[in-house]
Order: sequence, then C-alpha cells, then structure tokens
Amino acid sequence: MVMDKEVCVVFPKSGFGRKGTDEENPQKRKSKQVAATLDSAVEPRRSSRFHGVSNRRNCTSEEKLNSCNFDCYLKNIWSELPEDKKSLFLCLDSMWFSSYTTKAFKPKVLRWIKNKNIFSKKYVLVPIVLWNHWCLLIFCHLGESLESESTTPCMLLLDSLQMANLQFEPEIRKFVSDIFKTEERPESQKLIKKIKLLVPKVPQQKNDTDCGKYVLYYISLFLDCAPENFSISEGYPYFMKEDWFTLDQLESFWQKLQTQTKDSSEESSFSDGSFSGSEDVILKGEDLNMLDGQSKHQTPTLNSGRRQRSRKATGDAIVDAMLEFAAASKMRAAAIMRNEERFAISKCIKVLDEMQGVDQSIYLFALNLFENPNARETFIALKTERRLTWLQCKFNLGLF
Repeated sequence: MVMDKEVCVVFPKSGFGRKGTDEENPQKRKSKQVAATLDSAVEPRRSSRFHGVSNRRNCTSEEKLNSCNFDCYLKNIWSELPEDKKSLFLCLDSMWFSSYTTKAFKPKVLRWIKNKNIFSKKYVLVPIVLWNHWCLLIFCHLGESLESESTTPCMLLLDSLQMANLQFEPEIRKFVSDIFKTEERPESQKLIKKIKLLVPKVPQQKNDTDCGKYVLYYISLFLDCAPENFSISEGYPYFMKEDWFTLDQLESFWQKLQTQTKDSSEESSFSDGSFSGSEDVILKGEDLNMLDGQSKHQTPTLNSGRRQRSRKATGDAIVDAMLEFAAASKMRAAAIMRNEERFAISKCIKVLDEMQGVDQSIYLFALNLFENPNARETFIALKTERRLTWLQCKFNLGLF
C-alpha cells in the first residue's frame, strides 16, 4: 500500500565511462555534475536485475506492499497464465498511473502506453496505488467501437475498500481521454466520456494493510475467468461479486504466491511485451557509457569524425534527460514534504475537533488511530461527510 516516491535511474557501479580527468574530457565533467545531482535526488530502484530481491525476503502477510513487491508478485502470476491467453491481456506497470498524475511525467507515461498498443488487447489491467491504497482498473474492449453492444467498451474498478471510485474517477476519466488523444483515435470526447466506469461489489478487506494482496488476487482470478467478450447488458457483473472468494481462499493464494516468488528466478522476463515493466525509465549501463562521447568498443572507420559527433549529440541528449529526471524528482520530494505536513497529527486532530456527532469513545479511538500515518492520510483524503462513518467502522472492527 505504500507508493514508491522516486523515479528509477539505475547507475552501473563502475561509473560513467572511461578513466580520465575532468580536464581531459569536459563532457565527463558534465556527467559527474549530473551524477552528483541525481545521487541526492533519486533513489535507484526497479532494475530487472535487482527487482524486488531484498523486499521479497521481508514482505509478510502483515506488511503493506510497495510497487517493487507488487510487480514482483504480479510477474509470477503472469508467468502462470497459459500462452494462448496472454495475447488477450496487457498488464501495465504499477507506477504508471500514479506517475501520470504528476505533471512532469504525464507525457512520458502516455508515450510508454502508446508503445504498448493497448487498443489491440481485449483487457488492459492497470494497478493503481494512490493515497497509500491499492485498487485495480481494467479496460475492457477499449479498441472496439464505443457504440458497440455485443462487446461493450467499459472500465471496471475493483476496490477492496469501496472508496476509490469517489476519489479516483476524475483522474481515471482524464487518463482515458488522454490515451485516446495520444493515440489519435477518431472517437469524439463526447463518446469517450460515455464509457461506463463500473464498480462491482467485490470482497472487502478486513484491515488496513491487505489492499495490495486483494488486488493481486483480483488480477489472478480475472486472468483465469475473464469472458471472451465482456457485456454489460448480458453478463455483468459475472463472477465479480461479494462472495467471489473467501478469506481462506485469499490466504491460500497468498501463501502459494509468496512461495513461488521466493523460488522463482530473479531474471524472469516477459518477451511478449504484455507485461509492462519500468525499463522505459531506466538508463542502462551502455547508455551511460556514452556520456563521455565514447562507446565501450570502437572500430576505426573513415567516418569516425561523424560518428564521434553523433555520439556527442547522443550523450548530450542523455545528460539533458537525466537532468530533467533529477529536477522532477526534487519537485516530487518537495511535494512529498508538503504532503507530510498536510497529514500531520495536529491537522487530523483539528479536523476531528471540527466534526459534529463524535462521541468520546470514537474521539479517543481516533487519537490512537492517528498514530498510524496511513490512517491519517486516509482520514484527510476522505470527504467531510464520510470521515465519521469511516471512524465508526474502524472502531467497530477494533482496527488500530
């Protein structure tokens, strides 16, 4: 349930290129300046070599899932899917939606999605992690005519707290509209706005930490049971009901998934391109070696001067891109600090004091609940009229 807060830029341990002094190579001096900037602003993560390795050992059923853990488990679920079914589905990276909501990364995310050709898939699974909460968005038949009746283009939002539809729908609508616009689809905005967002009543979590686990199980079951043609008028909600699965079935799935993940290779890959990792935001070692205008292996040619100029231009472009990532990361870090102030205990207590109808037992319970930073964030994020109901539910369940 915890959202990763930094952009992934992975650097090779050996440095940026060939040995030499800064005076000998001005481009390398610029590279070192970029490296120093990024070192303070960006926490390296999500390389395919290191993806989820340390987190997998420590992630238990009582802990919240961050995106590295989540994607690692999701890859194992995907690997179990029969090859003939993989062509029907596309799974987007768990950080793409949250990155889309950040202005600096919105164009990049839309470009990455465009490269995935999502309109050729029957189902596109979009894990969402916002406000420290996981839920699952599914695009159904998005490439079909928006006026079709047999294969109804629609969206499903599966949420184990039944709260995301109120908070996320405006952003989801913008997301879909921008995808159509980026793809230069012929559909009008008026038609796009008519795409239904359905929120089936799926099994609900019983605590504050299991939303990521529920989303993984939603994905696993949907991949297994999705109909060939999704229809709102004839089949919905299909299997997606309150009795879809039991808590015991969920726990059995979770234990099996953890065992599979620990036993699986760290180098698992998805060559069919239907699982979207974050390679698009990782600068690979061979790219970084270009920063000083040289590649690892050079073969003398008659056009070496032209090729050197080309390498220098490539190096400049990579440096500019890295600076852009660093600047965006610093802005994101500043936003995170502002977020922490927004969800401070003092702010929560002030809001609590202004609420009507809070009896003493609920009030004292809330003070203890506010020790949990995730509870504070959820409390402030909820609409005013829903906060008391949420506190009463927590109190009745005895959740701290």
